[in-house]
Amino acid sequence: MNEEEKAFLTRVQVGRASPNYSNEGINPRRVSQGSSLLFRRTFNRFRLLFTFIICRKGTADSAAWRRTKQCLSLLINEFLIQDILAMNSTHETLTAAYRKTLSELPLHWFDRSRAHEPEFAKLSGLFIPGTSESYEQAPKRIMVVGRETRQWNVVTDKKPFLNLDEYIQRAMTKQQAHLAKYLPEPPDKGSSYFNLLRSLASEHGYGGIAWANLFGFAWNGKSPMRWPNLPILLDISERLLKSQIQILKPDTIIFANGATSAKFRRKYFPHTGEQSVCTNLADFREQGIGIDQLWRFHLNGTIQCYRIQHPSSISTASREARRFLLDHVLRKDPTEGDVPGSA
Repeated sequence: MNEEEKAFLTRVQVGRASPNYSNEGINPRRVSQGSSLLFRRTFNRFRLLFTFIICRKGTADSAAWRRTKQCLSLLINEFLIQDILAMNSTHETLTAAYRKTLSELPLHWFDRSRAHEPEFAKLSGLFIPGTSESYEQAPKRIMVVGRETRQWNVVTDKKPFLNLDEYIQRAMTKQQAHLAKYLPEPPDKGSSYFNLLRSLASEHGYGGIAWANLFGFAWNGKSPMRWPNLPILLDISERLLKSQIQILKPDTIIFANGATSAKFRRKYFPHTGEQSVCTNLADFREQGIGIDQLWRFHLNGTIQCYRIQHPSSISTASREARRFLLDHVLRKDPTEGDVPGSA
């Protein structure tokens, strides 16, 4: 193999092909709805390899051909490794962000070593979203932010705490497994958080649903708002949620944490004053939906957000607002008919 051929293969291997075979025009973020980034990346790489083979097929040198096949084998393995790492990059980015935030907490928040004390006896395990390949490739990504997940145990007698990194992976895996198990199930009786997720998934795709919480921990089987360490929990939860939004990059966010915790959502994401990160505030009062039931805004100038009551609310007004959001708002241009309002 001459030096020119070696250079060509090197460019292919690191994704820097010559201009004649470039990936110019392909958006690495999302080529088109429903497209597979993994497929397109692999296809373009093998197109380059095929061109290389055609260039050499006229040779009668069997040794040269054997060397070519060896190069192909090595490159195929390299491509697979690179693609696996690329698909895992979001997971690794989430992990790093979680580690940075959670490393500031004492380990007894996770390892249950102070579970005999009243202050920590009723503290749940940590809730943190993971991600999946289907979410990475989803044409529309919708994040639903609840309040807290109760009875969420990450450490058990059979699965004790090992270290923070392992705990983070275990918590992310638990969240993804729970989502994958319950999202496709039939609706629960009455109103529930997962019924909202199921309705969104059936209309917009199961792969594009992200499940997050306003609070990373529950306490005493319910909201941690009465826990003595709430200020610390709020600081950690805010940073976790902001990292999740930044890394998972949802197109739409539905804040479904309810009225009792609305003040904490406003603390995380102010909509008034110099620190405001919310714009294009609007409501649906002209459509007969109360501002306390449904409200919308853009977060950080780009993400379309909606605020509703908690999905478990059974009031007629709450049910009508959820139905209106699902059947009318999310099925058309969300910027039409904005009416100024407030949270």
